[in-house]
Amino acid sequence: PKLPPLGEKFTVVELRGDNDVLSIDYGSTPPVVSRGTAVLLEDLQFKGLKDASVKEEKGRQFNCPHCGAPVTVALSTDCNPGSSFTSSVPLCIALAVREMGMTPAEAVWAATAGGARALRREDVGRLTIGSRADLVELAAPSYVHLAYRPGVPLVRRVWKDGVLLAR
Repeated sequence: PKLPPLGEKFTVVELRGDNDVLSIDYGSTPPVVSRGTAVLLEDLQFKGLKDASVKEEKGRQFNCPHCGAPVTVALSTDCNPGSSFTSSVPLCIALAVREMGMTPAEAVWAATAGGARALRREDVGRLTIGSRADLVELAAPSYVHLAYRPGVPLVRRVWKDGVLLAR
């Protein structure tokens, strides 16, 4: 199921158990039902990725260890008690590089385009005509600094919906 465009009614229900995910999309007649298995990051076997890393500006394709279907890797903070105690996306990017063996490009892709793809959003996660202009300009010579300088404030300017908010 896809998420509705901004401002439209949400018609998808997702039910999760220990390992199962059931999605019901009421936007179709009859409703579309999808069933799948939850995949943990550990199951994707991220170990040793640094050696086999592709040096491209995109995310590498990972497959579900249960069925072989493609899996989109997304990084986020989801800051709430009990599951995540940080709201720092740069820290999540740094941890993905250090602990999961992703390249900085893969980690940034997973935190932007990968997150948008996981949410089934086509209006965010990329810089294209027609996409929302929510972005930051870094006060660093390269995005690589996000991975290797966690805790250092690297944001120079912030735009929300194309409007400059902070310098």
